[in-house]
Order: sequence, then structure tokens, then C-alpha cells
Amino acid sequence: MYHIPNDKRAINSANLIAEGLMKCLKEKDFSKISITDINLVSFVSRATFYRLFDNTIDVLEYQCDQMFERLIYEFDNMDIRALDEFFIYFIKQSMKHELLFETIVTSNHIDILYATHIKYKNTLKDKFLSECVLTNSQMDCIISVLTVSLCSLLTTWIKNGRIETPEQLYLNIKECFKCLDHMFNT
Repeated sequence: MYHIPNDKRAINSANLIAEGLMKCLKEKDFSKISITDINLVSFVSRATFYRLFDNTIDVLEYQCDQMFERLIYEFDNMDIRALDEFFIYFIKQSMKHELLFETIVTSNHIDILYATHIKYKNTLKDKFLSECVLTNSQMDCIISVLTVSLCSLLTTWIKNGRIETPEQLYLNIKECFKCLDHMFNT
């Protein structure tokens, strides 16, 4: 777990470490990246790293949370009410962080995405599901389905050469959900 105090210096160091990890990911597989590698490219000391993060997985978690916080902030300042608009916007923003998503998926840490989505489930519920009466368990289930769907969607997009547009990806996932709906209602 990361533990970054709310002060400018710590946040700056955490961001340098996160940027350092991304630089390392352009050269090496995540499993081969050491804290020393990150320290060398981020120019942040080992002591500072351990003051802010326990391990490299925590850096991925921090980056995912930061990306999602920016996304929610931007989204809150936009006039998007329809789920399709949100989903396309979300896909576009996710594509900007494809190396982060690819690393999370290929290193088998989808739990990071799930945890981030769970942190913001009330925001998502308020924005899109306010008319639905859902238990916490049902809401967690919806978040799980959407998280896994997003991971699968982006993984397939990456494996297929990053060809589809966000709109095409949205139509793909929409058709998949229609197919699932048909399967469950026949």
C-alpha cells in the first residue's frame, strides 16, 4: 500500500517515482524492474521510495488511483449523463494510459483496477445508477463486471494492434453485453 502524505514535496516525489516506473516499463518487463532501477531514472532516493511505497506494485496502484481521480474530476466538470458517452470518454482516457493498463493486466494485478473502481463506486452509482435500487453487493458485482470488461476490452485492443477507435470498442462491448443479456434471458 502506498502512504503519501498530503504535502507538496511527498506528492512531487511520488510523481517522480511513478514517472520513473513508466520510463523503466519502456525498457523492461514489470517483473524485472527493481526499486533501484526506478531510483536511478527518477533521481529519488531509496529511503524516499520506501517512505512512500512498500513495493513496485504500490506504484502501479498509485498511478491507477491518480489516473482515475483525474478522470472523475474531468468527468464531473463535463455535461455527460448517458452511459455510452461516459464509457467512450473512459475508453479514450484509458487509451492515454495504455502502458499502465497493459502492465496491470499482463502482471496479473487486475485487483488494482478493481480496488480503484470500488473506491469510486458511489460516484459511478450517483452518476448513472441513481434510479436503480441496488444493494452494496449488487453494486460491487456491477463494478466487478465493468472492471473485468474494461480490462478485457483494453487487453484485446492492445493484442489486436490498437486498431479500433473508442467508439468501435464501445460498440464491441455493447454487443457483448447484448449477447450476455440474450443468454441470461432465454
